[in-house]
Amino acid sequence: MNNEYYLVEGDERKGPYTLNQLMDMDINIHTEIVTPKSDSPQYASNLPEFIDYFEANGIYFPTGENMASFGSRVLAFIIDYFLVSMILLYTLIKLGWIALPAQPAMLPLAQMALLAKVFYPVFFVYNVLFEISKLKATPVNCSAK
Repeated sequence: MNNEYYLVEGDERKGPYTLNQLMDMDINIHTEIVTPKSDSPQYASNLPEFIDYFEANGIYFPTGENMASFGSRVLAFIIDYFLVSMILLYTLIKLGWIALPAQPAMLPLAQMALLAKVFYPVFFVYNVLFEISKLKATPVNCSAK
């Protein structure tokens, strides 16, 4: 048969399967498959015949058409940074952890240090949570694509 595919699990080959049978088996991007064109196992994510299957399951691989430009990503980062810092500053002021000075000036050094100690972990978690979500980006980065 010319269109035989084999699943590789450890040292064992299972099959033969057709392309449609493999897609019905709920393969993932790390499933190792031997194709009719190659005797060496390859990840399903590296095989062009599975691109539509993965896209139908919500997995998109980066291409020139679906990636934001460098400038868009930098602008999105700056907007995220500004939004998170303003929301965090507002929250810390409302909680009484930071007091604004009476005259327009910079915050005292101790309050700036507190803001930095809280901001960076919050900003890191904000980015990580959105990257592991189905969006794979923050809301601002999604709109930049």
